[in-house]
Amino acid sequence: MEFVCGARAGRLAGQDFQLLRRIGERLSCAPEEALAAIGKAAAERDAHFKSFRAATQQLAEARAALMIREMVGAADSLRVIAEVLREESAEILLPLATELAKNEKTVALLVHEQTGQLVFAQHASAGKDLAAVLKKVTATVAGKGGGTKDFVRAKLHEMGRAAEALELARKLVAE
Repeated sequence: MEFVCGARAGRLAGQDFQLLRRIGERLSCAPEEALAAIGKAAAERDAHFKSFRAATQQLAEARAALMIREMVGAADSLRVIAEVLREESAEILLPLATELAKNEKTVALLVHEQTGQLVFAQHASAGKDLAAVLKKVTATVAGKGGGTKDFVRAKLHEMGRAAEALELARKLVAE
């Protein structure tokens, strides 16, 4: 509980009013409409986030289909898709790896260059232990993460070593 009176109360009320006025200016509304404007902005943010997620999922599905189609070799042999993502948002890592791993005997090794995030995923038929692969990768190229034998996520301590981490993971999966 807080109690103020006199000049302190006046200063506090003035500060509160100035804050509310600045909020109103920022939201392009009258101070008394600020709460409603904040609610509207939050609802718009949520709608944009859902739309972004849906678009990212569609992009991941399309990109995974193209990547699978471009793979050379027999469909019954292990397919390893290893890629450093440079231009894309890191948000595509998880859905892209998941989409790739839906294909039989496929291992997806994806690293985001700018953030140092990596995601490894595989179809159960691939038969690799991605948790063991990740453990070896993060022992060599410092990072932290975890997961299961079919799906792992991690973040490298040094983003500049993303390509090195990916190449090591590719070699380990090929063994």
